[in-house]
Amino acid sequence: RARVDASSAAVSINAHPGTGDYVQGYALGSDDQRVVYEAATLPGVMEVYSAPMNGAQAPIRLHPALPFDGGVREFALTSDAARVVFVASLGLDSHSHPNYVLQSAPIDGSLAPLTLDAPPDGLGFRGLSISPDSSRAVYLVVEPNFTTDPDSTELRSVRVDASEGAVRLDATNGTPATLFGIGSPVVPFAVSADPSLVLYLWHPANTPNEDVAHRGLYSVRIDGSAAPVTLAE
Repeated sequence: RARVDASSAAVSINAHPGTGDYVQGYALGSDDQRVVYEAATLPGVMEVYSAPMNGAQAPIRLHPALPFDGGVREFALTSDAARVVFVASLGLDSHSHPNYVLQSAPIDGSLAPLTLDAPPDGLGFRGLSISPDSSRAVYLVVEPNFTTDPDSTELRSVRVDASEGAVRLDATNGTPATLFGIGSPVVPFAVSADPSLVLYLWHPANTPNEDVAHRGLYSVRIDGSAAPVTLAE
């Protein structure tokens, strides 16, 4: 950290890296008190840390150590600067599938992380977003499709304090309750500013992802308490 007018010397926030160590991404808390960043040590396992902006305390890792075949994939800060939500791989399960979890932890590392969602069998996460009131995480759960078809996805929401289980938001768009299999991807979404709604684009199974004419625009309550509403299709 350094003053933009160069009136004082730079302050080191992260620990002095060793050979091959590096910092990849970072985000500032909205109160300007702490910075959260991803850093890796050899052999390249990415982990998430938090440190005070003034460098007065050593960085703290926000989760237990991750295995060599794991690592943090994505993180986001709540707007009240209280929590960090992140996607981590805990390594491979007994079927050699990546074991992805969605977790949240206090930004100061004062408590162990909470698991918000843990889909089975190698299903991953994409597009993590935090609601403006800091209460919920909205994200896609993804089953990668290694053919020419789009990945299969579910749009989900969960409270960042883990006080309620994750809910699926796109469940009534004519797809089965267990979406994974053929197509039916949800594509980009946005959380409203109030923040009661999620807007998203969706297209039916067996429709090419590039064919925007077959996409529909929908809105749904962020807590999943009502069925999606069609805005345009």
